[in-house]
Amino acid sequence: SSAALAVPPPETAKEVYAINGVIGAPKDIAPGDLVTYRLRLEVAATDVNDLTIEDFLPLPVFDVDGNGTGFVFDGAGVPDVDTRGAQNALVIDFEDFEETGAAGGVIDLLYTVPTADTPFADGLKLVNQAVFRSGDSQDVISNTQIAIDEITLRQPTLSINKGVVAPAATG
Repeated sequence: SSAALAVPPPETAKEVYAINGVIGAPKDIAPGDLVTYRLRLEVAATDVNDLTIEDFLPLPVFDVDGNGTGFVFDGAGVPDVDTRGAQNALVIDFEDFEETGAAGGVIDLLYTVPTADTPFADGLKLVNQAVFRSGDSQDVISNTQIAIDEITLRQPTLSINKGVVAPAATG
């Protein structure tokens, strides 16, 4: 006889959480806007080993190297955070994340990046992708999940008008 137990993989999500501090704002962004992203991982009833989240931001709209590394974490399980300029990625590494009593839990991360003022096409839809990787108790990467969200880039519209302001002659 034999028995099998299926442990569900973590549930992942990525979303634009707020724009300029307004939660749930339309996903139209313009140069100078502050975009807050949310990365969420829900663990059912298990521990997670070698948890790494790579969040790839669209260039030239966001620049992870220009954002610095001023991250503040509140709670247990403080991760290592790094940036990879060539991929324009934010890398969050928890290594082993153990949930006491294997009752499950949630990792909910919010971070804010400024929108660059680099000229780009107006109305362009850009996808932001996060890759969640975790392992099992045998230290083998066993789960990779991808979560995406999109934004629409709005650029200033230049308008040139030619006309007469006032006549130069009288009469």
